[in-house]
Amino acid sequence: MAKRYSNSGLGDVLRALKEETGLSLNELSVLAPLNDPFRLDTPANHKLGEWFAEKLKAAGYLSGDDSRVIHLRGLHYILVTKKARRPDGLPYKNDEANWIWLVNRASKAARWLGYVPFERIIDERNAPPIIREAEEYFEPSPSVRLYGAPAIPNLTTRDLRPEALLGWLESPQKFRLAFFGEKVSLEAVLGPLAEEVNADLFLASGEQTITHIHTVAQHAVEDGRELIVFVFAEASTATGT
Repeated sequence: MAKRYSNSGLGDVLRALKEETGLSLNELSVLAPLNDPFRLDTPANHKLGEWFAEKLKAAGYLSGDDSRVIHLRGLHYILVTKKARRPDGLPYKNDEANWIWLVNRASKAARWLGYVPFERIIDERNAPPIIREAEEYFEPSPSVRLYGAPAIPNLTTRDLRPEALLGWLESPQKFRLAFFGEKVSLEAVLGPLAEEVNADLFLASGEQTITHIHTVAQHAVEDGRELIVFVFAEASTATGT
């Protein structure tokens, strides 16, 4: 059995919520079962995750203290040249069907179920993304000065009582904010706005990757505040006759 680097427990969270509310898994799911990270904790997906981890380790990217990363496309070509077989026994071929299966099924299960660390895989699809984490809030900086003293004080006529001050004292807002956009060109508009409201900024050419989604969640967990994500994407409408 392949080593698990972490156990996100997303499936346990969803099952506990199902027990608590009486709602079905479908009612509690946001995405389709094959896409929703909370629905991946199944025997079939664990089998896929183990397979993916074993192939990555065999390629030399998941052993010891090695911290090398690999692009999914690179692993695709390794599997093709090694004449690998999928868990279902079918040969892994250099075609679109197997590539989509690797990206959307095997690699996704391996990462969300903890068989492969997220940082070991590069899954960017197009132009380099823009990722800008919100700056930390300033810590209060105490100081003491002479009240009412000019540049060259006349100490015989001035009130010398000390005054204590706290610089940059402000309370963080209640929520952590993150902006998601499907075009890097949105940076011209969203960049200044994210800076103004102290929000994380994630812009990519097309859909966000699993790595970006995990990074947003990880930042929120470390921060401790509730996360609110704003998605900026094109809306499409379907028409028929």
